[in-house]
Amino acid sequence: MNLNLVIIKKELNLSCTDFHYLDDPTTFPCAYPILYDSEYHCEPDAVYICYSEQLRAYIDASSSPSFIVIGKINPEIGLLSCNYICLETSFTPLEILRKVQLIFKKYYQWETMMRKVHYQDLPLSEYGKITQSFIRNPFSLVTCAHQILFQYPGFPGKETSKLYQDYLNTYFKNKQRGTSIEEIDYLIMDNSYLATKSDLNPGIFSSKHYDYRWVYQNIFKNGRHVATLEIDEILYPITDFDIAIIKILGDVIQEELGHVTIERLYQTKEVLYLLDNLLSHKIVDDKKVADALKLLHWEINDTYFCITILRESDDRSTINSLIDQIATLSFDDTYILYDQSLVIVFRLSAHGNTKEIILQFLLPMLRDSFCYVGISLEFNDFKNLYYYYKQAQIALKIGRSQDPSFWSYHWENYELYYCLSKCKEELIEEALIPSGLLRLMEHDRRKSDRYIPLLRIYLDNERNIADTARAAYMHRNTCIYRLKRIEEILQMDLDNPEVRLLLQMCLNMLET
Repeated sequence: MNLNLVIIKKELNLSCTDFHYLDDPTTFPCAYPILYDSEYHCEPDAVYICYSEQLRAYIDASSSPSFIVIGKINPEIGLLSCNYICLETSFTPLEILRKVQLIFKKYYQWETMMRKVHYQDLPLSEYGKITQSFIRNPFSLVTCAHQILFQYPGFPGKETSKLYQDYLNTYFKNKQRGTSIEEIDYLIMDNSYLATKSDLNPGIFSSKHYDYRWVYQNIFKNGRHVATLEIDEILYPITDFDIAIIKILGDVIQEELGHVTIERLYQTKEVLYLLDNLLSHKIVDDKKVADALKLLHWEINDTYFCITILRESDDRSTINSLIDQIATLSFDDTYILYDQSLVIVFRLSAHGNTKEIILQFLLPMLRDSFCYVGISLEFNDFKNLYYYYKQAQIALKIGRSQDPSFWSYHWENYELYYCLSKCKEELIEEALIPSGLLRLMEHDRRKSDRYIPLLRIYLDNERNIADTARAAYMHRNTCIYRLKRIEEILQMDLDNPEVRLLLQMCLNMLET
């Protein structure tokens, strides 16, 4: 890993009397340290260490080398085209060399650990975990939809400010996986904040709305802004070192995101593995279920419901954009692209969100995105996800066939149709319909009396004569007479609730 004098100066932690940087903190020209020898040409990727007295001759600065100088530099020596720091110390150049070698070793180990995260396909939060020791302030990785992928509180001293305590209470005490809706609303209305989202290099953002500044480094995937690294100026002042570190980490994470799907951006491989296996109706060990849910701060027996979303277009970029939009709602959810559909599971046990509230925000967004959505019932055992996913999937399939002008389909509206259709898979209609109802159907065909529709109205109104007559636009006495004739033809006991249920199911089946 290449470094720069900003990092080396901070890590040496020695008294510095002067410094000069040709480059900003986001460039890293130094690949290795070496003792300076005036007889040799200076290389641009080396950092040279020497006493100031050794710099007697004019330095050929055409290659813009870097220097660590012990003592004060003679102004007649041409170092203005070089990067340099001047140290006031009793250490010898050889001792400084050894210290700088240890710094390079430290950052090489950091680089190795970050590569390990990539090769072992560990969660993105691991990048933050292994970077904690480099960053003293709180820092986080936040998606463009304001979902917090990881966050670390920094390293406070013996005394901490009220600002830090308020910060902890706001961002760390609550385990919600996203920024509050109120804060999102403010940010998306702040043009100065939105203007930062196209920046390729780190910057510092401040706003009257916040009591602190933060360093940001945007993360891009295929040219699209997907996330931002942030270091919040809470405990210690922001320095060039923070800018250098956030640049290094940002470049690593950006490279990592080039190899992952949009789902992996938002969740761990353990969660995706769990979802994929449950939706495939595979048996998953209870402990693995619990361990994966723990990463979401969920429990197996929380209250859930799921939806499945289908778009006419299978354009992946559109689906990715939809995922980002849904994430902005900051609900307790997890999702996966499965069987050409986007499947989302919502948890209802926390934050006071109900199924109705979630759908109130979600459905208009899906309608405007030209999506169709099937919606399951609520359930309380995450291991049963498959069955409720099937509910949403079946509701979507039947709903699009039965009600093509709609875009959202609730399982409860199509459950009866599904049950009846399963009945007809093994038996023909005639074999499922009681003989009394068949006689009534035959009577209607011969006489055109329309007894079948009247029976349906009668049962739907729970045998209330007044309501039936009103619904059928019929005089009460006429209605009573015709209902009596129906019962004579049926020869079935309508006082029996099971008989009434059977008749209603058969009448529904005839309509389908």
